[in-house]
Amino acid sequence: MALISFENEDKFFIKFFLLDASLNLNRWGVTERALKDNLNTFINKPFVLTPEFNHPEAISGDDLMVKQEKYRVGNIIQVGIESRSGKAWGLAEITDNNATEILKRGDVNF
Repeated sequence: MALISFENEDKFFIKFFLLDASLNLNRWGVTERALKDNLNTFINKPFVLTPEFNHPEAISGDDLMVKQEKYRVGNIIQVGIESRSGKAWGLAEITDNNATEILKRGDVNF
């Protein structure tokens, strides 16, 4: 799924790949059932943008939530699963003007 962005009434939104039921590069994953049952827990979580455009490092899930707050540039406001691919997507409202410009320029590749 390509990164999709749009603006509406002076607000900037971005639709992005969130998660799927495959193993990631860290050999971590979720089942399809867990993905469907827990996808809504991403709503109101931070959309983050670190200086290196990578994931914040953390020692646990709770620590990750703390670390992500430092890099919050928006909020995940909607989630869903693409029916053809089974990949989950998120829709975030970007609230940081600098991050909006970075995303508009295409400086980061998710």
